[in-house]
Amino acid sequence: MCGQRCYQVLVVEQDVYARHAISSYLGWDRRTRVVGQVGSLVTLPPDLAEEITNGLIDVVLLDTNTAADAARFEEEIAQIKAWMPDASVIGLAHNPQSELVVACERAGARGCFSRDHVEQALVSAICIAMMHPFTVTQDLAGALVTHWGNRTDGFYILPDKKDFHNLTQRVVQALELVVLDGMPAEVAADEMGVSTSTIRSYVKQGYRVLEDEDETIIPTELSPIERAFQRITSLEPEEAEEADSIDNRAA
Repeated sequence: MCGQRCYQVLVVEQDVYARHAISSYLGWDRRTRVVGQVGSLVTLPPDLAEEITNGLIDVVLLDTNTAADAARFEEEIAQIKAWMPDASVIGLAHNPQSELVVACERAGARGCFSRDHVEQALVSAICIAMMHPFTVTQDLAGALVTHWGNRTDGFYILPDKKDFHNLTQRVVQALELVVLDGMPAEVAADEMGVSTSTIRSYVKQGYRVLEDEDETIIPTELSPIERAFQRITSLEPEEAEEADSIDNRAA
């Protein structure tokens, strides 16, 4: 578990819609704070450049499409590391390519994620990555096994999303609409074709199941919806992964 430290994150993403979606996921969770979102590093506003100079950025989420090829992407990461030596760079891939994963590792990045695999669990993935030298999503692990041969102890593979067995399909849908998508209860009720009181009942039931099935300690000052967001987007604890060898999961 990564605790409740707040990481200051710079989002570098070419696609404006993806950029805002990523920033929204990060903004929902108090463990991360978006200090800036830009299409490229050459478009940094003056105030953000000042924060970089003062070493206030912990994580740079870097779109893998910002460079024309793996070699240039590796150079871009190295440039960021030279500019922000205390910041961790994590590649975020639209279309995962093995050479980009290897480029991240070579350039000293903290990890490389396939955005389709992390989705709303991005904050949990960042927290886990900050505890390991190099972290990848499961779909990218094979690239490193091929690159390193038999060496499989130099990287960590993100675990699966946590499964809450006692959540019914309707409760899950209500939580997704209200907690993940941020819909008001009235709008979610119309979406599901039920009354507002039924939606609120579903959500309260979901809160109880999440609290019962997840032992993670979350600060009590967080609102119920914030606590639910952290739990429903969490990844399995690392202890649960010890039974699975990296070799088997990367194969």
